[in-house]
Amino acid sequence: MRNSIIKEFELEVEKPENIGKMVIIDVVTGDYAVDDNGLIAAHLLQAKHPDVALYDIRIGYKASEALGVILERTYS
Repeated sequence: MRNSIIKEFELEVEKPENIGKMVIIDVVTGDYAVDDNGLIAAHLLQAKHPDVALYDIRIGYKASEALGVILERTYS
């Protein structure tokens, strides 16, 4: 699922200044928000659509969060 969703946003959000930021995507409408804090970005989308279904991606990384390990970069 990640690859099909991120393909639409790669050119817009995967820029050097956004590496490490969170992009939160409304999977129904395609709206998205980018912020250093994923929770803030999610709240921005929830304000528009209270029953929103969200998907999160950390820009430039394979995973959005990690416990006890280091996140691996995908963007060089």
